[in-house]
Amino acid sequence: MSAADASAQYTPNTVHEDVVHPNEEHSATPSRIIAIAVDSSKYSEYAFDWAINNVVRPESDQIVIMNVRPIASLPTVYGALYVDFAKDFEKMDEANKKESHDLLRAYAGKLPANKYNIRGVALRGDPRDEIAYKVEDIKADMLIIGSRGLGAFKRAFLGSVSDYLVHQLKIPVIIPRPTEAEKEYKKRAPKPNNNIITGSMATNTIAQLSTPNIVHEDVVEAHESHPAVPARIIAIAVDGSQDAQYAFKWAVDNIIRPENDQIILLNVRPFVVVPTAHQLYLDFTDEFIRIDEVNKQQSHDLLRSFAAKLPANKYNIRGVALRGDPRDEIAYKVGDVKADMLVIGSRGLGAFKRAVLGSVSDYLVHHLSIPVIVPRAPEK
Repeated sequence: MSAADASAQYTPNTVHEDVVHPNEEHSATPSRIIAIAVDSSKYSEYAFDWAINNVVRPESDQIVIMNVRPIASLPTVYGALYVDFAKDFEKMDEANKKESHDLLRAYAGKLPANKYNIRGVALRGDPRDEIAYKVEDIKADMLIIGSRGLGAFKRAFLGSVSDYLVHQLKIPVIIPRPTEAEKEYKKRAPKPNNNIITGSMATNTIAQLSTPNIVHEDVVEAHESHPAVPARIIAIAVDGSQDAQYAFKWAVDNIIRPENDQIILLNVRPFVVVPTAHQLYLDFTDEFIRIDEVNKQQSHDLLRSFAAKLPANKYNIRGVALRGDPRDEIAYKVGDVKADMLVIGSRGLGAFKRAVLGSVSDYLVHHLSIPVIVPRAPEK
């Protein structure tokens, strides 16, 4: 068999093997479809367990676990091209196929089939393309995938499957991180704020306006009828954008369990600064105190408006106003309140702007030790 014939047999996006079938007693039209990408790593195990404990509603959801095996191939003498061979590589693909099917059955076997509506789908090819294709094909409402914990350097040059999917998919992608990574992260102190303040006027201003990571204003207090120790703390970062509105509603509809969760709304107002002739930043006094007061009022009003969307006797909700760089302030605060996850809207930066300017959600996805969920509003 020629290389061309073998290649035709192993075209990506055509291999779709239903390995685990849902129990026939489950609904054919579930309320939500939760896709979970799995492999044999500990990160994947953690993500699967986290999804079951924090997201899946057994009575109404369908879980679709998917595993992507590689195309059996090896480099040709030309170095950069890959070709599929015939008999030997068919055997290799059969071995990969069996391993993939066994893995999916093992994951499905963790859950009782009469309680959970679960499917297992085996795919083959580049995990980024195959998972992206499949979640759209099955109309998944969200994707949960483990993180391999690449550092910033490797992530920049090699990329990662989870990074790619976060930026490319139109549905929320949740990346839980394993306990070991959480413990390692908690050993590190939060980064200091990078605002530069110089001179005697700066000293006076610091005394009046205080410094970042100290401004913490409890704007919305939880109703006294709610438990003082909630089962989970869900932090939601909000601002005046449509993205934040959508992320808030998505969290309430898909994540929040009103009977035992506490919601903490976070809003970060800017630190009032002006550039000097030397491109340094320093706070002024009277005028900029007035500006900060206006920003403060807007922040407080925003938090109250979000909290007012939910009945206080049903939802355990707090609202906290912060000030400074949103990346540092949110990262600091979710650690301070011991949040179990963070939900934040996406501003939809393109690849170029994201690479040059970065984004708050990108930064938090890569730096927090808790799951960061970035819902994306459907395209109109």
